[in-house]
Amino acid sequence: MGVNNKKKIVFLFGAGAEVDYGIPSGAEFKKIFINATRNGEKDNFKISKYIELICSIKKKEKSGEERIIDNISNGSILSSAATSILYQTYKESQKFKEYVDDQNISEIKDYIDKKNDSYPKFRDYFRNEICNRISENNNELITKFLENVNIYSYLDGMFNYLREPGLYKKEIAKVIKIYYLAHYAIMQHLYNGYYDILEKASDSKEKIIELVNSNSYSNKSSKKPYYELIREYVDRFDIKLITTNYTKIAQQTINLKDTDISYLHGRLDLFENIETKEIKEIKKFKNNSNDIAYFPFIMVQSGVKPIVSPYQIKEFAKAIRYLENADVVVVLGYGINSDDEHIQTMLKGCIKKKTELYYFIYDEKNFSSIEEKTKEILKNCKCKKTSEFEDFLEELANKQ
Repeated sequence: MGVNNKKKIVFLFGAGAEVDYGIPSGAEFKKIFINATRNGEKDNFKISKYIELICSIKKKEKSGEERIIDNISNGSILSSAATSILYQTYKESQKFKEYVDDQNISEIKDYIDKKNDSYPKFRDYFRNEICNRISENNNELITKFLENVNIYSYLDGMFNYLREPGLYKKEIAKVIKIYYLAHYAIMQHLYNGYYDILEKASDSKEKIIELVNSNSYSNKSSKKPYYELIREYVDRFDIKLITTNYTKIAQQTINLKDTDISYLHGRLDLFENIETKEIKEIKKFKNNSNDIAYFPFIMVQSGVKPIVSPYQIKEFAKAIRYLENADVVVVLGYGINSDDEHIQTMLKGCIKKKTELYYFIYDEKNFSSIEEKTKEILKNCKCKKTSEFEDFLEELANKQ
């Protein structure tokens, strides 16, 4: 038990906890930044302009000078060289595999079977049928691809270049683009007219801080959000939060101190210095840079999460401490998948300690199959339907 004999409860939140606030789900998120467009549709949005706006980049001082910003391409993150994306999507997504097999797309199937012998056909198919047509709305192949796309291998390979940004400016540009696209995808879903707001602001950094701290989020669902339900129990539980989300919605809604929440995957107002890897609020970075000097500190979806900063290590240590001291751990809006093995390892530690672990499932139509899959990874956890969450909180409070 915690302070004043209150039950110590740790809530772990995934992206699903904030979908009702307009945050894109994991699947929607990938569609947006793979397309690299403003609203998931083809338009004139240019990510390079967004980066220049935030970093206050000056005009080029010397001709022939190589800069990261000059290597930022607009449009999709896909290129014909990134064939690992198509390969991994076919191998890991049963739905996409079934579609490819049903359509008998030999260029993909042959490569999976024969590997190097048919690589040129595979590469050409990826370039011509996917990369060059990624913005087509009525293309069934593109629709299936975006619904199931797996980008982890591609991203994992990119992170390595962050070690030596001075040597790999072209490669670093691809990494930076991904981070800024992810940042933009979330901000433009949260704030109507976000880009125009930023463009009109006298100081874009201050405006981002203002927006993130504004607490002006609106729930777009008729249901009461998890955060508001939990807020009603702050006086009855000793509450700690672990979140993989980048917003302050949970902290502001529940009214928690910084010491009571761990942002495992970063935050929208935090940015990271490319050279030093120092993490701080965006407004603390200097204006008028000659090049991109910093990028959003948000850990995008990938199989390997690069831990490179003391700040990040402290957030993980905080989360582990919460879990080690918990009486009950409750997981909400979080899907068990291969891109978050670090979190699953933490949760398995709770089970070994015999801490009560509850996993709430949103897709109640497929409850049984999700429960089975979850228990394969988190043995002895107790699965519940999200429609039972409000009653669950009251029952837990009455057990004290």
